[in-house]
This record gives sequence, structure tokens and C-alpha cells, in this order.
Amino acid sequence: DDTRLTGRFVNPHVASVNVNLNAQSEAIVNFFRRYGRTDFLATIAITATFGDQFQSTMDSAAKEAGFEHLSTYTIAPPWSGFEPNRGIGVALQNVKRDGYRNIFLVLNDLSQQLQLVADHAEEFELNTGEQMWIISGNVNAAELAWRSSQNSNITKLVQGMALVRTLDGFEGSMARKNSDRFLESWKTQDSAFVDRVNRLHPIKRPNAKGYFQGEPSYFETQLPEHGAGFMYDAVMAQALGRCQQQLMDDEEEENTGARHDSSSRNRGR
Repeated sequence: DDTRLTGRFVNPHVASVNVNLNAQSEAIVNFFRRYGRTDFLATIAITATFGDQFQSTMDSAAKEAGFEHLSTYTIAPPWSGFEPNRGIGVALQNVKRDGYRNIFLVLNDLSQQLQLVADHAEEFELNTGEQMWIISGNVNAAELAWRSSQNSNITKLVQGMALVRTLDGFEGSMARKNSDRFLESWKTQDSAFVDRVNRLHPIKRPNAKGYFQGEPSYFETQLPEHGAGFMYDAVMAQALGRCQQQLMDDEEEENTGARHDSSSRNRGR
């Protein structure tokens, strides 16, 4: 959680719907341990809030699991070059210098970052098969596979690399063949619902950005995309926050009216 947003006394109507990074960090550390990697962990993380929080939870999870040697190397735009705490090159150079072979990588833009990681991993011999890489963050599995097919250094880096990512509940339920409330609700929507949504949000002109004309059979023929459940939660959180704010506004208005009425009666005496 980012307390700058979800602090109760700062923004009381903001709800956090992001993944529990503590649980995810524990799963990543346990994955390392499953393969006999029980100490010496390097984390390479973006300097954005998400990366800082992931770094903190990973350190806590690793220490609780008995890891004693931990290091974090931060990266930031423009990513290239060897500027300390910014360049991907200097981060991997330092990982090599410090002798780490267990590497956890937190990225948020494969198009800008993955090629640099792969090239410098090749340069500093950090993809020889002795290293264990785990990647997480804003990483799309399909994009990772596609980029791997386009470049030999990325192919070499990604082979054997583990990807830990957040899954919607419905994605897990489809794999396990059990029920998920979001997916079950999705399947119950019919053409009448699609028509109502189309009328509420009509397309102003052909191919207008931000508009989508749903087909009557949309919910029968399409499955929700990755992230749809989290988007639904985010929208509902906004709606619930607005309802709560309205209740508070109405209560304040009633209290103000009551105080005004009492004051008027007192002046009449």
C-alpha cells in the first residue's frame, strides 16, 4: 500500500486495490529457496514508488527466511549509461562485482528496459546458467515472450527466468476450473446489458478514442482481459468513495441547518 494515498487521515476516501506485496515477496523468496538458493539475493528495482515498496517487502521476506546477504541496486530513467543509481549498466556491473547469482528484477516498461538488461547481462556474464533470475512488476507475459523471440540476448536471458505476476481471480479459476464471482457475473450479462451500456456511452464518431461499441453477444463470446478484475475493483472503489462522501456532505448540511435553526430560535427569544 502507498500510505501517501491510502492514509486514513490524508485521503480517507481512497481505497487500495493493489496486490499484497508482502505475500508476493514471500512467494518469490520461497521460489528461490525451493531451488536451493537460501542466501545472497540482489534486487534490481525501478525507483518508482512500486519499486521502492517491492524492495522493502522483499528485504523483509528474505530476512525472515534466513537470507543474510542482501543488496538493492536502483535504476531510473533514462535507464542507459553508467550513472550510479540510474543506469541499468552500472546496476548489473555492481551485481557482478559483488558476486550475486540470485537476482530479482522489478521493471515497469519492457520496451525501454529489457534490452538493456539483456545486453548488460551478456556483457558482465550474468546469464551463464549459474544465475537465477526472477522478474516481476508491470510485465506482460506475452510481450516478454515476443521480445525474447526478437533478440538473441533477450532469448538467452529469458530462458530459465521465472516470471511472477499478479493474476485476476478469474484467471486462476479458469486454470483450476473452479468458480470466481467476477467471472460468473461476467457470464450472466446479456445483450440487454450491452445495449444499455452502448446507449449510456454512445460513440460520437467512428473509431473515436475511448469509445467501444459492444456486440450483442459480447459477454457470450469474449473472456475478460488480464487486469479486468482489478479495473472493476478500482471503479467500484471510486463509486463507493463518492457515495460515502455524499453521505458525509448530507450529514454536514443537516447539522448546519440544525445549528442555523437553533440560532434563529435563540435570537427570537
